[in-house]
Amino acid sequence: QFWWPTLNNDVAWYLKTCHQCQLRSLEKVIIPPTVASPTPLFRKAYTDLM
Repeated sequence: QFWWPTLNNDVAWYLKTCHQCQLRSLEKVIIPPTVASPTPLFRKAYTDLM
């Protein structure tokens, strides 16, 4: 089991903004472009152990 408090909102947003739904819908949702900001170097460290 898991808890997803915003499941209804997330599903509604996906249905409004998915490409196939946009093609078939009369209501168009304009999604503002976003810029992905890279994480600073060495923010996370990963190691491989053998």
